[in-house]
Formats: sequence, structure tokens, C-alpha cells
Amino acid sequence: MEKNFNAFFIDLDGTTIDIPEEQNTENLGISEQNLYALQQISKKKPIIISTGRANSEFVLNVANKIGAPYCICMNGSLIVDNKNKIIKTTPIDEKTTIKLIEYMQNHNLFYTMNEGGIIYYGNKQNCEFERPWVKWHKKLPYAERPNIKTPCKFLCYGASKDKINNIIIELRKELPNLEFHKVSFGYSIEITNKNASKGKGGQYVASLLHIDPKKACHIGDTGNDINSLPEIGTFIAMGNATDEVKKHAKIIAPDFRNSGLYKLFKLLKEI
Repeated sequence: MEKNFNAFFIDLDGTTIDIPEEQNTENLGISEQNLYALQQISKKKPIIISTGRANSEFVLNVANKIGAPYCICMNGSLIVDNKNKIIKTTPIDEKTTIKLIEYMQNHNLFYTMNEGGIIYYGNKQNCEFERPWVKWHKKLPYAERPNIKTPCKFLCYGASKDKINNIIIELRKELPNLEFHKVSFGYSIEITNKNASKGKGGQYVASLLHIDPKKACHIGDTGNDINSLPEIGTFIAMGNATDEVKKHAKIIAPDFRNSGLYKLFKLLKEI
């Protein structure tokens, strides 16, 4: 299988980071084979990080380790270079932020702001719908939420998959200027400005690199990766993606574990 892509936009969690339990170590949770593949490819064509994460020290360390010139963060609502210089932001306006927070708190949902490492909660500190990533976050009550007027991204959870679907339907009607992405196997929602997506972010970075985004591909595993389309020409889903995500992909890659990204690049004859 050989495809002549001019650039690769890569998700981190569930895609590049194939040893997530080791992400706080020197290898950043990336296997030697994945790292080798990314470093080799970045010598001949751009590799750009495209993640739901914020522009943290971790993300910038990954970018510099693999040779990525830019990081598309928080689903395209923030773009930085590998020195953490802000290139572009697409925040949520203040009025919409107020309404969204009121909705989440009225429904007793757990939420984060700008991927800041803190989860804000209402009546209870824990719930049955929490995913493994929650353990990496601190928790504080709603009353201790900082007054950030125009954040770039929210993530919320705290309901069953069916209720999460209903919440998205309700919010799309009430706040049509927002975009919603199901993640965590359908148990969480990432929320950004409607004009922010991995696709729009990728298109902007492609213009900086003077490449055609239609000849590039995005590799990922969750709902926010589907939104690389239609701006990016090809979406490749990792094998661990849900069936809902896979149906949008032109290529299904191996599971992210055990150097799945390396195996994909071998199949694509990039290494």
C-alpha cells in the first residue's frame, strides 16, 4: 500500500502515544519504533501534531522529539509552533461561555477548561462514567472555577452514552455556534468554537507550509479526528477507533498499541 501524502497530521492519545502508562517518563509514552518512524519521515515531509490536548510542556516535548514544526492544540482552537509561540486562536465568546457553563452545572456534569488539568464538579466528586485519563487530573468544586471569559475548549462528562448523545442534540440547538466531538468511547464531549476543528487547523498550517491540504492525511482514533475532514484530504483511523469513527476513514491502520503507527507507515511505504 503506497500513498504519496505530502504531510501527516497526527493525533497523540490513542495514536502516537502507544505506551500511555509511560507518558510521564523520558520516552513520553512513545515506543522506539514509533519514534524512529516519525523522526525519519519528518526529515523528508512535515509531521504536525493535531491533538485535543493543550499546548503543554508534554506536547511541546513530543513536537521537538519528533521534529514537528507546529502543534494544532485543543482541536484546532489553538495553534502554536514548536517553541510555543501562539500562531492562531479561535476561542469561545464570553456570552456563549456563560450559557455553556450554566448548562453543564445545571446538569451536574464534570468539566475541564482549556485542558488545564483540573476537573470541576458539582454534587459529587466521582461518577461511574469516568475514563482512565481522569486520574491524571485534580478535582475542584464548581465554586473554585477560575473566571476565564473566553476559553478555547471545554470537555465534559458524567452521563451515559445515550444521555451524552442527547446533551449534544440539546446543546447544538441552544448554542449553534459551538462544535461538539464525542471522545472517550462516547462518554465525553469536547466543545470548541464552531470555527475550530482539526481540519480547519490543518488547513491553516498547510498554508504556512505552502502545501496542499487535500494531498495530506490526518491519523487519529476519535470523534475529533473525523473533523479533520473535509479540509484534509485523507483520514486514516487507527484500529482501536470505534466503528462510528472508522466509517469515515479511507484506511484502517493497526491498533495503536505495540507501535501501531510504525506499522502503518511501513504499510504506506514511508519507511
